[in-house]
Amino acid sequence: MALETIAMPAAFTRRGEAGRSPAARPLFWRITALVIVAVCIALHWQVARSAIAPRTPWDENHVLQMARWISGDHNVTPMTGAGYYPGWSFIMAPIWWFTHDAGAVYFIAIVLGNAIAVATIIPLALAAKRLGVTFWQGVAIGGLAMCLPGRVVNADYVLSEKPLVFFMAWMLLAAVALWQQPTWGRMTLFSLSVTATFFVHARALTFVVVAAVWLVLFFRRNIGQALWGLVLLGAGFVAVRQIAAWIHEAVLLNKFSQGDNLISGLLSATPGDIVRVTATQIWAQFVGTAGLFGVGLLIIVIWAWREVRALHVGIGGFLVGLTLITVLISVASWADSPFLRPVPGVRFDASIYTRYLDPIATLIVVVALVALLRALSRPVIGAALGVTFATCAVVVFWVAPNVPTWGNLDGPANAAAILTWDRFFPTGQPFPLPLVPSFTNQNRFWLYASIFVVLSVASFLLLRTRPRILVVLGTVVIAGMSVAADPSQSRDYPARVTAAVQDAERVLPGDDLLQVDFDRSCRDSSLAVHQMTNWLPYWLSPRVVHLVQIAKGDKPDTPFVVTCDRWPEADSLGALAYDGGVDYIYRLWVLPGPVQDELKAKGRLLTPAELDAIHGE
Repeated sequence: MALETIAMPAAFTRRGEAGRSPAARPLFWRITALVIVAVCIALHWQVARSAIAPRTPWDENHVLQMARWISGDHNVTPMTGAGYYPGWSFIMAPIWWFTHDAGAVYFIAIVLGNAIAVATIIPLALAAKRLGVTFWQGVAIGGLAMCLPGRVVNADYVLSEKPLVFFMAWMLLAAVALWQQPTWGRMTLFSLSVTATFFVHARALTFVVVAAVWLVLFFRRNIGQALWGLVLLGAGFVAVRQIAAWIHEAVLLNKFSQGDNLISGLLSATPGDIVRVTATQIWAQFVGTAGLFGVGLLIIVIWAWREVRALHVGIGGFLVGLTLITVLISVASWADSPFLRPVPGVRFDASIYTRYLDPIATLIVVVALVALLRALSRPVIGAALGVTFATCAVVVFWVAPNVPTWGNLDGPANAAAILTWDRFFPTGQPFPLPLVPSFTNQNRFWLYASIFVVLSVASFLLLRTRPRILVVLGTVVIAGMSVAADPSQSRDYPARVTAAVQDAERVLPGDDLLQVDFDRSCRDSSLAVHQMTNWLPYWLSPRVVHLVQIAKGDKPDTPFVVTCDRWPEADSLGALAYDGGVDYIYRLWVLPGPVQDELKAKGRLLTPAELDAIHGE
């Protein structure tokens, strides 16, 4: 079933309204598609320019260090955190064969990830072509989807989301091809694409579940092929879990725990908070896609309903299943968060989190654009406008007045879809709640963004019969949104401790790299010990970093210890601080022995009195 057959039920659809021929103006579409691809490349390049080091010591350092371990270098210090699945790490592993310089590894990984992001246009274009447009129109559609802020902001990171969306696009293409003409080969490719998606990200377990249900429903088409697909899917599931567990055992301090609390979180959340989080997360996707997510959402619901009535659940049902389960996981992750209310250290992203929905929104936007280029009927767009307006009204007048909009986002990727509007966020400037958004108060962001998305969907009514103008204006608007969303963020890598280690290597005789111990027993109430546990071994690569707990009786393996700037055990151990700076709460110390004597003689170490003077004591 191609998208030109999709329409509202009879009571809402204009009879006889035919889809547009996709073959018109081929030269225009070829040129436009190539321009959009160039814009996509330029946007990713621009955003990635600031990516000189990881932004997060969990989401990025984890996959980078797993890649190091997979490459054959097993001198990987165990990391803190819930853990991540290794598919992206397998892709990056060859980088470590050529260099162990952490900065170089990160730069190459950024380039590789963004190449994968741009390459995602290919499966999106092929899927769009199968849904009823020409290849070059499909390229334009795929390019526009990959120009959205939810995709472009990720250019600044080495996150699993880029290969995740890449394999999701192939999964969609495989599903469409399989539904159009079932064959054993296409069934094999579909199951493998789902498995590959799961291998990249643990959250894609939900896609395995949806795919399995869809294949059971596929029995009506071809029971033999459906059984074969289920066998492959089951084998892939087991293989992915086993490989991931094997790697996690080697690289994690604790067991893999990502997603462990989702069900309990959903059960402990109040119904009101569940509705609020659902509304804001869906609203954020409406805003971040200039209304296209809302149009696409309505289309796949209608599509799925028509399939259910015909007792053949195809692509519409598959997409609805993927979307529903993704929304469920995203809402479950935040519905019981204490940060939904104005508490100390409040996180605004808890109320407006877009990261989990951004990937599936990419696929839904492709569906919306295909339908719009096929002259989607006015009643469908009108209904989408009504849904969008109603959602905006609920968010602006019911949810937004009580949201602590001044909270931090804990990283741009968490709210990439709405970063276009961050200039209106009252970051760090608390105000009394409730506060209904207006054009001039601190909560105005909600109102401005809502007006934008309502006008965007309304414009589809005017442009539905003008596909060339729609795509050109869409390119300008979406590119502008992503340029405005380009994040400015700090990179908190341990530069000062690294400089101290490198200085010691220059001063000491020989060419050997230092081995360093990191003392995890010295910590404060912040996350510093966990951040440094993940940062130091990666950023000091290829040096070996051992974890010790000196306050609990561990004996350091080397004279060099990274521990607290104010180290309680320093006097009793006779340790002297290296004359370098502090990262987080840590600095480099040198224990008694010939190395300490040599560094002291060369003026590289601080006396206790000098350190006290630095502390202002």
